[in-house]
Amino acid sequence: MSNLILLETRDGIATLTLNRPERHNSLVPELLCEMLNALDGLSHQVELCAIVLQANGRSFSTGGDVQAFYDHRDNIGVYASEIVGLLNQVIVAMVRLPAPIVAAVHGIVHRRLARICAGVGYRVRRARSQFRAILFRRRL
Repeated sequence: MSNLILLETRDGIATLTLNRPERHNSLVPELLCEMLNALDGLSHQVELCAIVLQANGRSFSTGGDVQAFYDHRDNIGVYASEIVGLLNQVIVAMVRLPAPIVAAVHGIVHRRLARICAGVGYRVRRARSQFRAILFRRRL
């Protein structure tokens, strides 16, 4: 476990924290797998009253990790399918949880990451949060 997802449970409230601030909590398979494991553990805790989804760093999440996509450019279709598949599993796991989820969103959030918020009952957003389509141009 590399601690890309931090989980703390206290007084019936679980806090899930995206913990990849150096890459703006961008999504990679390892982070999504850790999130699935954490959500699986929470699914068996019937005493939960609420779950808070938050992130460390300046951004909630900027979406997929552009550098990781570049690193997998020779097999990018397989890599992209893996990311999308894991993200879909995370959303399904979130919807099935026994307690409502509150997403504490801050900083820049890729607008397509709203998919992860599809599994969230409530979204709390700081005033300066920005949902954006982030496009990059990279010379190869």
